[in-house]
Amino acid sequence: MPDNSLIFEFCRQGNLNAVRQLISQGQGSIRDVNSWGETPLHACLSTLYIVSELAINYFQIAAANCNYELCTFLVDQGADREVKCYWGWSITPFIC
Repeated sequence: MPDNSLIFEFCRQGNLNAVRQLISQGQGSIRDVNSWGETPLHACLSTLYIVSELAINYFQIAAANCNYELCTFLVDQGADREVKCYWGWSITPFIC
């Protein structure tokens, strides 16, 4: 799945209505995965920051910006809170 797929863009933006519409129309899925191993639930929390070749835990950076309604929607749809991205991070410790 391309990194800039609408499901990821809308999750990063916190656009719950657009995410609902994509999923209901079959144009996006809670199980989609981008090149970083992120799911829409990962994208809901933040985008990846890399500084001086050091990956910073983007969940910690973005925890305060979490969209509770969107995260809840994705989890209610069956999103796996324990799936790990490419960096080996799960969203479980940071879930809204």
